[in-house]
Order: sequence, then C-alpha cells, then structure tokens
Amino acid sequence: MSRQKYVPNPRDAVNARLALLLVLGVIVFAVAQVPVHALTSYSFQVGAWGDSGSIGNRGVQADIQTIIQPLQSSDLVNAFWVGTNLQGGSFVQFGYEATNEISCNLGYQTANIVSPNCSGFDQQFVPSKPVWFYQYWPSTRVQTFYFGMGQDGSAGVNGTWNTYTIQPSQNGNWQFIMNGQMVGNLNVPAVPSISVAYMEAEKVSDTATTGPLGPVEFRNLSYYTGSSWQYVNSLSVLRSCGVGMLCANFPFGVTAIANNDILAGSNQQSLNNNAMLTSGGIAPSTSLDVQNSSELTTLNETSLILPQFNQTSLLQQEIERAISTQQELNGSYQVTLVIPSIINVTVDGVEVGSGPVLQLQLSQGIHTISVPAQIQLNGTTVQFAGWVDASGLAMGQSTITIDFTANLVMQANYRPVWST
Repeated sequence: MSRQKYVPNPRDAVNARLALLLVLGVIVFAVAQVPVHALTSYSFQVGAWGDSGSIGNRGVQADIQTIIQPLQSSDLVNAFWVGTNLQGGSFVQFGYEATNEISCNLGYQTANIVSPNCSGFDQQFVPSKPVWFYQYWPSTRVQTFYFGMGQDGSAGVNGTWNTYTIQPSQNGNWQFIMNGQMVGNLNVPAVPSISVAYMEAEKVSDTATTGPLGPVEFRNLSYYTGSSWQYVNSLSVLRSCGVGMLCANFPFGVTAIANNDILAGSNQQSLNNNAMLTSGGIAPSTSLDVQNSSELTTLNETSLILPQFNQTSLLQQEIERAISTQQELNGSYQVTLVIPSIINVTVDGVEVGSGPVLQLQLSQGIHTISVPAQIQLNGTTVQFAGWVDASGLAMGQSTITIDFTANLVMQANYRPVWST
C-alpha cells in the first residue's frame, strides 16, 4: 500500500510509501525484479497467500478486524488489506489504514508529481480514526495510481469486523464494497489476476526499529471466479521487506488461528515466505451455535458474544447517552459497561452484575474493574480480547484500575480460541 502525500512531508514519506507497494507488487513471482528507485524509509509486509486455485481470479475478498493503536513518531502508516496482481502488470487492493497526514482523499496520482489530481478534498487523517482505502495501479513499475479513502473512523471502532470486497461491476469495471455497500468504483476494466489472492498487514517507517503493527486478525480469504465466490483451499506465509533491507531483522510475523484465519503483525511467529500456514474454507469463528441463553443465538465473529455487538450499535447508543449526561451525579460518576450477558463483572472485588449493558455509579477516585480472562462455553474456550472505551483507546488486561474523573463507557471484547 502506498499513496503520495498531498502535503509534502519533511521526512520524504512520499517515496517510502510508493516504494512499499512496488515491492509487494512484484514479490508474487520470484523472477520479477523490483524497480530501481531511491528508498528513504523501511517497509514491511506480512500476511498470507491463497493457493494457486485463486490465480486468474476476477475479484478478492477478506474479513479484517479493525485495531486502533498509536503510531510512533518514526512510523508513517499501518495498513491492513486484501489484494491481487492483475494481468498486464496492474494491481488492486482494498482495506483500512491508520496514518497521520493531510492528504487528498480521492483522485489520481501521477508519477514524479508531488500533488495528485484531486477529485475529492483535502483531509486530515489520524491514527485513532482508521479509514477504509483502495488503490488501483495500472502498472506496479510506474508510480501512478488511482486512490480513494473514507471519512474519519470509517473502518469502525476498535474490534470492529469489516468485509472488504473487490469485484467487477455490472459494466465490467472495478468496484470496492465494504460490508455489502459500495464505497468506491473506478472506470477501469476489471481483468483477471496473474497471481493468487492475498491479505496482509504492512508498515512503513523511517527506521528499522518500528512501533507495533497490530497484530490484526484476517479471515475468510476468498476469490471471485466470474460467476461465484470460492474460499481459498489453503494459506501460506507472505513475508517481504523493502529493497536494500535485511529481512533477517524482520520484526513481524504471522500465526494461524484456525482454517482461513490468521493473526499478522507484532508478536507473531517468524516464518519463511511461502511456508504452509493452514487450510482454507470458512473460518470456524464466523459462526458457532450456542444454547446457553435465548439471547445467545450465535457466537459470531471473534469480538463479542451477542450478535448485535458486531454492528457496535449497542456500544454507540451507550456512548451517545453518556455524552448527553456528562455531569457527575451526587458526587459520583456513571460507568457503563457493554459486555456479553454471561460475563460477570466485579468492581473493587465485589460482584456487581453482568451484561449486555451494566450501569454503575462510582465515586470519584481509583476503582478496579475485572472480568474473567477466560470462560468455557459449550466446550469452547472463550478468551478476553481487550477493553475499548469511547475514544477507541484499547486496554489489554481483563482487570483494570482507573482513576475516575468523568463518566465512562467501556466495552469488553471476547473471542473463541481455536486449536489448529
């Protein structure tokens, strides 16, 4: 992934971000050569290739979980996407990114020209509000490409699952569909791929010592045959770094969670490119029936147990309600916890109830809130996956201590743990 900055950056991020995609665009076949150009930054890509059956595809799709995390000062962008290399040397990708820049959000970038032909508008992007993005490069060997980016927060709050789809429209041009809704299209003929489908996490940084990259979960990599969608039959390791870099110092990795389900980025296994990861098909975490409650119809996704949490509508309602009542009540603050129904909450060592929405009044000062780190549900281990507050700030421990000085809304995320 790469997009030239609308406002030039003194760190010369332009060439670095362009270089990143050009590296990726030619690593599908070992005989391809990376174009020669100057690099001012470090680029890392890690994820999974689909199997050879996806070569010749006419579209690709994957589910990608949104993770919100800060960028270090040396980091230019974190991006997570699905893509494929096309006949004629072109390339297409779609996913979400976190960056800190002012850029045009829709247009056409011409090689060696600083400012793009902008058909959108100048937009400030911040890491705490990741956005969907797409790019189409007519040739990976020429730094010219079409691009589009969503509005602030368009990739959702922390823990949100989105399905990113690239496929032909009825008139045979490329369109970009997020969760069933078209967010962009190009007047460019959709041609078959010359590569497998793939999905990846990537980072561009000014230094080899980077900040964290997720890890982010990807699942259900699939491809369009021209008449139907097919899941890939297997996943293998995608691992690449920029021109002139020593991949031995590669800081990121990838781990198979289950069939067609991976974690890519920080604190994952360091495996060789093309090593077998896992089989394909539909990821088990996509749907698991449970019977414990009339409310628990599906252990859906890998976020929260209640299906409505997948749209984050319940969390958003509670955030809006809290904003409208920010004043303290009788010297205390309102704390709203959005949690699965079967999860019991303790505050300062005392059990106070369960979800899906638990509202408490806590006095100003320090309090400790705790939920189980792990539970068993119908023989499946369900593991705590982090707290997130209304600002998108993530907290990774199931027991947290907070100094309350205002009303607060928090969501507890859980996910099933699958053996591979």
